Amino acid sequence: MIAGEPVSSGLTVAGPELARADFRHSPDGAAEKRPERRARPGVFVVAFSAILVMALALGEILARLTFHPVSPPPAGAADVHPLNPAGFHDVEHEVAKPAGTYRLMCLGDSFTFARGIPFNDTFCRRAGAQLEQHLGAKGQAEHVEEINIAREGLSTVREVQMLERHHALDLAPDVLVLGFVLNDPEDESRPAELKELHEPVLRREPAGWLAPLTHASRLADLTFERVENTRRYHALVHYYRELFHDDYPGWPMCQASFQHLAELTRASGTHVLVVIFPLLDFQLDSHYPFRRLHERAAALAHANGFEVLDLLPVYAPHEGPGLVRFPGFDPHPSVEAHHLAARAISTEIERLGWMKAAPLLSKFPSGA
Repeated sequence: MIAGEPVSSGLTVAGPELARADFRHSPDGAAEKRPERRARPGVFVVAFSAILVMALALGEILARLTFHPVSPPPAGAADVHPLNPAGFHDVEHEVAKPAGTYRLMCLGDSFTFARGIPFNDTFCRRAGAQLEQHLGAKGQAEHVEEINIAREGLSTVREVQMLERHHALDLAPDVLVLGFVLNDPEDESRPAELKELHEPVLRREPAGWLAPLTHASRLADLTFERVENTRRYHALVHYYRELFHDDYPGWPMCQASFQHLAELTRASGTHVLVVIFPLLDFQLDSHYPFRRLHERAAALAHANGFEVLDLLPVYAPHEGPGLVRFPGFDPHPSVEAHHLAARAISTEIERLGWMKAAPLLSKFPSGA
């Protein structure tokens, strides 16, 4: 052995400190590896709990900074002006059609009734004003008269019944716009069955221990809202698809009401344009879940000789909260949505060539 040269033990060490830390010597001088020290399970539990608490605290702070509950509509937001004696969002109309007048009649439910929408901003009024500009430019009718025959909560069956009950076709409309919404096949003659079908789509409030938790924690409230919205989304998709199922009684009734409307309008010489409204609180892009229902409604309209305007491609480029009156509270069309629908309707009527010179006299005598 050369003096000063380290003794080789066949082991490679980084230094005397590491050797002392990792090895010990037995009484006979042989080096033995020290047993590894294992962390106690309680340490991991404490560390995990601390991280979880910090993450929840951070999530609560972020939720309070970024998530704000939706404010309810202001008082008076649902007012309707004017409201004529028949209960329609409209003025009164004489039965006899004045000379040089073109009549546009809009039949439908709450989307057409347009609660809370300023009268001159409803799609029926705006479409008429735009058609009047078109006719004036061609030197044809002097005036377009818009007639709104709509009530909230009606199915197509009851809308056609209302049209007959009020003798609305006696006003000799040149064009009848039928606003069609995807809940229009509802069978209101079986309220118990309809309620049972509709029950899962109703919003559920936090119950039990969740109630105080969501009240105290914005993060818990936000989490509950996301879970509840996901549940309701799937329930709504199922509900609307059931309405168009051949086994659901309301769908054949809806088909029969289209056939009856075709008979009525053929007798009065009225053109019919079926305007299909998408559900504006759903995504309107490729993920929109009701395209097949739109196609089925359009096929029904075409089978009865009606023209069809689907507003889904009209609204899709403008998707967002601006299309509904009050996001989170009222998914009915906003003023912007009414304007878009009006432009599409007037353009389609012009394209169809229905803007011929208006007849000078009513097809029905006054007081009929």
